[in-house]
Amino acid sequence: MPGKLWREIEGVGHEAEVYARGGPSASPQDFVLADSLDRHIDRALDEAERLRAQLSNEDVPEPFTRAWAIGRALRSSGLLEDPALSSEAPGFLWQVMAAKAVASVRADGTREKSWEGLRPVLDPQQPRARQGSKKGEDYWSMCVWLAEQEYGDAVTTFGGSIRNVWQMLDRKTLAPLVLRVAIREWVADLPAETRARITSTREFPELMKALVHRWPARGRRPALQPVHYDHNELRAEVERVAVAAGLP
Repeated sequence: MPGKLWREIEGVGHEAEVYARGGPSASPQDFVLADSLDRHIDRALDEAERLRAQLSNEDVPEPFTRAWAIGRALRSSGLLEDPALSSEAPGFLWQVMAAKAVASVRADGTREKSWEGLRPVLDPQQPRARQGSKKGEDYWSMCVWLAEQEYGDAVTTFGGSIRNVWQMLDRKTLAPLVLRVAIREWVADLPAETRARITSTREFPELMKALVHRWPARGRRPALQPVHYDHNELRAEVERVAVAAGLP
């Protein structure tokens, strides 16, 4: 997967080096693919910033809106299916994206200050929400996962909290979209005060603990996982588990 890694050089400005298959590349073909991918990333980041600005409001924390906008832009732009990505692990795309967001520079070398609002805010209390040693893989992958739901549905599911998003995503048996749909429908029917409490950063982790106890990742696992349930059955099971845990 050829891609450009942007970096700032003191006294020079920003420049990009083409990488492919884990190392620097001088291949003309790789350069063409890397340049095309870089311009595709520009378009995806432009769309992410447009969505972020359009959706931004005081009722939903900015980090949540930012992450959803990035994820939806990555999905809708077709970037994840770019031809340059056909021969390498997806983690390199996230590395390229992280460098691009930090540099805030377009494929032609000009600065794009509007992209600065797309950089993840580091939260010392949530170490997974970082660019970190995986070059942004955790963060960008989370954005793509979060945007599987429509924005309003995702806000309802997680109470607009990125910490809650990580609480669910880190528990792999709870990752399927069907479970998020079931949770959203259940909490949406709760009284407003109860819904706010269940999706708070204090109680949402307790719901996740109860659900992962129902569908554990290790040890003796139930025959049925969330993806095996009928829609109405799964919603009812979410409610049953939450009630048994004393949450509503």
